[in-house]
Amino acid sequence: QYHAEMNENLAKLGVQLDSPISSTTFPLEKASLQVTGIGSLCADSLRAVANSLIDQNEAPYHVGVVASGVIRDDIYPGETGVITFSDVYNMLPLGISPYDPSVPGYPLMSVYATGADIYTICEVALTFAPMIGSDYYLNFSGLKIEYNPAYAPYFHGVTGVSVYDPADALCLGALGSFGFYPDPSPIDPNGLYRIVVDLYALQMLSVVNDYLALYGIPASITPVNPSLIDAGGQELKEWMAPLNFLPALEGSIPPSVYGPGGIVSGRVNILN
Repeated sequence: QYHAEMNENLAKLGVQLDSPISSTTFPLEKASLQVTGIGSLCADSLRAVANSLIDQNEAPYHVGVVASGVIRDDIYPGETGVITFSDVYNMLPLGISPYDPSVPGYPLMSVYATGADIYTICEVALTFAPMIGSDYYLNFSGLKIEYNPAYAPYFHGVTGVSVYDPADALCLGALGSFGFYPDPSPIDPNGLYRIVVDLYALQMLSVVNDYLALYGIPASITPVNPSLIDAGGQELKEWMAPLNFLPALEGSIPPSVYGPGGIVSGRVNILN
């Protein structure tokens, strides 16, 4: 009975609870304070779908960010390998919009940040998250990070950040895409970069800044021009990103990218 009622509402989106969206041959599981296939998949979906909605006059989205705390369910192949709508929704189900509560889910936001701010955001994800909780660990799309734990106590663990071509949705670079896309280029600390992130994580920046001040860390994050992302007269909700991204992967999540030992494992390079 509950499924029938939900399917009636979902018909407006052209899906049902058990509609097949994609498939997988391997599990995508959360893990504490580390790069994972599921975290990278979520972040990639935000960046790719946001970029699919821009027009020719808009700046592209360079970075997608998903906090680990909003990823609420793993994805398993099960007996069939099929990933249904309910699997996708359960992965990023949280939130309600203060602007349009008619459809559940956190709305996705467009925001700009300087390269220096991006360094700080990466530092928060890798150095600060272990101090305040794994929910604050950030999953990135569009960035390749070099991190040296020896400098972490001084809040300088992030020694390098590079940005991928916005059209390179899977962050493959020249090697992974047979030379079609360039390798990532170093972030310009004075440059301005466009980020897609959910409203909740954006609002939590003020909490993070308070924590930074509490620990005496001389850094803060100042987002510029935050705005809602329009998806044809509808707020782009966070769960809608993987719903639209997964079919673009040609029917199956690639294990070479998101599987154990896949390309995403190199998004954060831990230096000795």
